[in-house]
Amino acid sequence: VLHQWYENGIYRCLSRDEYTAVVGEFLSLLPPHFVIQRLTGDPHREELVAPVWALEKQKNLQAIHDYMIRNHLYQGKRLCTNDL
Repeated sequence: VLHQWYENGIYRCLSRDEYTAVVGEFLSLLPPHFVIQRLTGDPHREELVAPVWALEKQKNLQAIHDYMIRNHLYQGKRLCTNDL
């Protein structure tokens, strides 16, 4: 269904910049002791409909790293410890 929505213009994938910002901001809310297993997927080229940038894993990881550096973020920076 999602593929059909994409093809019909009902659904739009995040751009790499949008995805990078979402991940960077989310990481800043996670406790520092949480181990993150995966920040991106590993799609198979022949199965991927979109976004094409998802095929560039190292470039995506570097973009997340760069976003966090540029915005002075790190995992747990914006964590409110009163909520734990």
